Amino acid sequence: MARKQAAARTGTGTGSVPGAEDFTRKSIYRAVLKDTLQHPLTLMPAVASALSGLYMGLFGMDPTTLAVAFAGALAGAGAWVFNYFIRGEALAEKRVAKLRQARARHHHAEIASLEAEWTQAGLAEGVQQARELREAYQKLNGFLEERLAAAGGTADRDRGLSVQRMMVLAEDTYREGAAILRSALETFKAVQQVDHDKLENELASWRQELRAVKATGAEAIRVESLEKRIASHERRLELLRERAQSIDQLFAESEALESALESTYLEAVDLKSPDVLLGQGQAASALERAVTAARRVEDRLRGVDGEKQEEEIYLDAGSRQTAPRQAGEGRVE
Repeated sequence: MARKQAAARTGTGTGSVPGAEDFTRKSIYRAVLKDTLQHPLTLMPAVASALSGLYMGLFGMDPTTLAVAFAGALAGAGAWVFNYFIRGEALAEKRVAKLRQARARHHHAEIASLEAEWTQAGLAEGVQQARELREAYQKLNGFLEERLAAAGGTADRDRGLSVQRMMVLAEDTYREGAAILRSALETFKAVQQVDHDKLENELASWRQELRAVKATGAEAIRVESLEKRIASHERRLELLRERAQSIDQLFAESEALESALESTYLEAVDLKSPDVLLGQGQAASALERAVTAARRVEDRLRGVDGEKQEEEIYLDAGSRQTAPRQAGEGRVE
């Protein structure tokens, strides 16, 4: 589930969540061009002109139809020129605002709920990781908001788009960290559902029984049955240990993303001209590298095909062999 949620975290401009590439100057003005071409004041006169041209082609030319065709083409072209070249800057600003609102709506619930979910799960380290990630993002995002406000003039248009893109990358970094923490949360809950002590006790009992059976020379079918049970429990306990260890690995990746956000903020604040850092792409590259590395780890821990059957066995063991435990009892070590 978490992997599916993470798949929508940045988008490509065609999905529900605008990504960093949607905030480039090229993407913004391509969208503005499309919108102005599809504007009613452009389309309606153009349609009238086209219909007039079709009429003349079928029934012959007359002054009235020719005038309608010419006026429609002129009006449509004039409307497009006005919207794209005169109002283009304002439309671009509206486009950026719309993209930002779309991103904010999409991840608002996740931002608000992640710490609460870890609190409910009962693991203080998860709560701390979620809180520190949020605080690092809010500091950097607040700083970038200030830079964006300072770049509010037409002369600062390119700089403003650069800051917008940095804001999206910072948000992508936060969202990747949130997705990783959600993966860790799911794993933690799954581990908590398995009665580790029961598995250990049953395993010890069966091992003792197997030794006794072998000593008495009992029939082979009983020995084989006990060996299969022991092997099954050993594998389940190994899977439990692997899942518990993966929680620590996911926490480490979340902390790396938090560090990337914090470092970008501190470097930008320390510079006399923070726009140098933003404009040269140093901060963007650092955040992109951190997100890419974190996604590779998350994919390795959760998305490798070879692990799918193991996870099904593990979850099956949890549902058939265990009783639920309280969420606050801690992880398996």
